[in-house]
Amino acid sequence: MASENKGVGVSTHLYDSKSFTIGIVDNDRLSLMALATLIERYLEECRILWKVVDGRSAVDLCLSARSRPDVLIVDMSLEGMSGLSVCRQVRAATDRVAILGVTSFSLEMYRYSAREAGAQGLIGKEDIEKICEAIVSLANGRIADAAFSETAIESHRRLTADGDEPLRCRSLSRREMEVMDLSVCGKSRKAIAKELGIGETSIRTLQERAFKKLGARNKTEAVVAWLSFRNE
Repeated sequence: MASENKGVGVSTHLYDSKSFTIGIVDNDRLSLMALATLIERYLEECRILWKVVDGRSAVDLCLSARSRPDVLIVDMSLEGMSGLSVCRQVRAATDRVAILGVTSFSLEMYRYSAREAGAQGLIGKEDIEKICEAIVSLANGRIADAAFSETAIESHRRLTADGDEPLRCRSLSRREMEVMDLSVCGKSRKAIAKELGIGETSIRTLQERAFKKLGARNKTEAVVAWLSFRNE
């Protein structure tokens, strides 16, 4: 058992005897350093293998046996390769890394897509207590977030089977793709209809079909899923 840490309410009963390793990717350097410092301060069992500011480096490091961490912490709002793309590429390639998403934005904005991309949890950046507890749970093979029921192994199997999210995205028709591209720009149905030269009713139908194919329950989830696919 780890000795009790002061300053954050991380439950010591979550600790197992083994140590574990962590990788962190966040394009905000100040946020990256702060998160790494707090994790090292409060989790005596952990060792941070690396911390990087771009998604491509994180993916490459996770796929190398020498630098593969037990837990990968991913900022959802990365520039360049998105956090969701990092999750998906790591998860599709390996089931040996547990993935924890973090964000400064609304959890609802990313929860569905992070789960679909193979993450095992999503927590707000400001909640260091929950982040630490989630890291320990994931490192020891436990569920860290009630909204994420899949283990790394289960999500890897899903993403490598027929019918994964990239395939669903590619099943959209050309017109549905055009509508989604304009939707992610924040354009209204009226504006999209004018640009494509078709009626608003047709736009509504195309959006509804696209949302269904993307496995999204609403426009927000569809937009996040589509942006992630476009950033592949």
